[in-house]
Amino acid sequence: MPDPTDDSTTIARARDGARAFFVVACLLLCVVIGTVAYGHVQRGGDDTPLNPAIRINVNTADAPTLQLLPGIGPVLAERVLADRAARGPYRDTDDLQRVKGIADRLASRMAPHVRFRD
Repeated sequence: MPDPTDDSTTIARARDGARAFFVVACLLLCVVIGTVAYGHVQRGGDDTPLNPAIRINVNTADAPTLQLLPGIGPVLAERVLADRAARGPYRDTDDLQRVKGIADRLASRMAPHVRFRD
């Protein structure tokens, strides 16, 4: 049995502890990065601001074009298309709120970037 006062044993234990800490820290970092990335995918849409001069007509836009809007990803874009086909064109941002997943906050973020007529 090794002598617990031996310096080489103490150094080896410290090295093992440092390795364990490093592995745990790396795993936690991976979990955080994965969670953030997954949240971005779920939330949809790139949060990079659109050029204010660009306004998307939500009554004629296809799914990829709708996804340029802040907060609109593939799922919401498809919901907008389905709602528009079923219930007709949108007149204003309040009408967009009839789509599940678009509430006041998201409609407000989209408002500067959407238009409803050509």
